[in-house]
Amino acid sequence: MPLSWVRAPYQTSPKIRRCMEDAGDSSRTQFEKCVRNVVVADGGKVEDVLWETNGRWARVYFEWTTIRQKTKIVFDLEGEDVIDLITLDAANRLGP
Repeated sequence: MPLSWVRAPYQTSPKIRRCMEDAGDSSRTQFEKCVRNVVVADGGKVEDVLWETNGRWARVYFEWTTIRQKTKIVFDLEGEDVIDLITLDAANRLGP
């Protein structure tokens, strides 16, 4: 399964904001729960969420199967700076 890092803004995505409002919680902990909900609903899996030191952006590391899933996840998170990654095994299959 391919992996990607995406830079997601804290509380600006409509789906994330709606999720946080529904929970009545605007904490970063709730943000992470909402990110996980959005990614899973779009067919992916969150591996990790890390925060930039400014607290305004999170880096979401997630798995996806299809380009359509990845695109939807990035769109729903209002993500930027997407970096696609592959495993060592996949890299070795590409050649030396």
